[in-house]
Amino acid sequence: VVQRHLLDQVKNELSQFKPWPAIVSSDTAKATSAREELKQIQQNILKLKEDHRLENLVMVNLSSTEKYSDVESVHKTIESFEAGLDQNDNRISPSMRYVYLACKMGIPYVNFTPSLTKVPALELLAEKCGVPIAGEDGKTGQTLLKTALAPVFAIRQLRVDGWFSTNILGNNDGLI
Repeated sequence: VVQRHLLDQVKNELSQFKPWPAIVSSDTAKATSAREELKQIQQNILKLKEDHRLENLVMVNLSSTEKYSDVESVHKTIESFEAGLDQNDNRISPSMRYVYLACKMGIPYVNFTPSLTKVPALELLAEKCGVPIAGEDGKTGQTLLKTALAPVFAIRQLRVDGWFSTNILGNNDGLI
């Protein structure tokens, strides 16, 4: 947790940031379709670039971890993925939509969550658009420790009497 005296030193700069509603579920954005959600995000990004006279951007996913999903047919080709967007296929997660938009806009994308985004369709799209995509969990610390050690303990039938931690960021990782 950042101490108050440190936050006060950057208060003016931080107050200039205007967060937008993110797409974290189908009912988060005020949109009726996946394509409309993408259009809203694209407009926000273009406005950000214009307002701040930015030439280059990098999109970094720091959102809460999404539920586990497997790679399915909708994720295999660019065509199947785009058809899935047109049909509001719920197998296309919000984070996958962000990767798609980043590729289409020529914005490098880094996924700092364990949410599935590196599916064949998006890797093909990134290559086609010449956009680097990276990541699949840049987390370190508690989440990494728990996800690495918990299965090891279970497989070896080692009993853990207690596992105590605090999620200081207050996101939904533990819940998910």
